[in-house]
This record gives sequence, structure tokens and C-alpha cells, in this order.
Amino acid sequence: MPAVKFGQDTCTVTLNLEKLCDLPLANVRKLYAMILSEPWRADNTDAAATMSAFLDEAIETSKRAWAMASSEYQNGWRLVRSKKARDPETIEILSTNKALTRAVRRTKAAHERWKKLKAIWVDAQTRYSY
Repeated sequence: MPAVKFGQDTCTVTLNLEKLCDLPLANVRKLYAMILSEPWRADNTDAAATMSAFLDEAIETSKRAWAMASSEYQNGWRLVRSKKARDPETIEILSTNKALTRAVRRTKAAHERWKKLKAIWVDAQTRYSY
């Protein structure tokens, strides 16, 4: 798991980058501000470079996952004659369709979240540049 270490004043933070998308956006903005607030610290400079590279990689990875889930959805989704039918075959098809739909929605949401985190990072870099 990639992690970065950065600090501000007497505070030092070690952040697991894979868990960045689970944090609220307000906290992410604060962490970005901490990384960029003291660029003369060596660990902050390394953290900024690592953050940029990681966000680019995370966006590409999530885009590939979304494309894979979309292709599985297109190849696996099947039409049922009636959603209210309760025979075992229809129930199985409906559950498969539901799982495929959830996978596409989940991967698309993750991709959009990583893109949002990257946009916030770029904005923070312009805001806190010296």
C-alpha cells in the first residue's frame, strides 16, 4: 500500500493513499493544504510528487476497472420476460443483472471520485503555490 509522510509545524502525518477516496472532501482539502503549505520540507516535497503520480495512476486503474465492468455488463445482462415472475430461472437472471448493474455503478462512482480528488489536488497546487 502506498503511503506518504508529510508534516506541518510539529505535526507529522502518514497517509495511506488507497484510503484517500474514503475520506470526506473537506478533510482531503485540509490534507492537501498541509502537504503544500511547507514546500521547503523534504518529506512534503516527496509527498507532493508521490501524490501526483498516485492520483494519475488511480484514475487510470479506476477507468480500466469501469471499462471491464461495463463490458461484463454488456456481455452478461439478459432481458427477462417479466420482473414479477418468480420461477428459479428468472430469479437467477434478475440477481445476475442486479449484480452487474451494481458493479458498473460502483466502478463509475469510484472513477468519478478519483477524478474529483485529482481536480481538488490541482486546485490546491495553484492555490498554495509559492
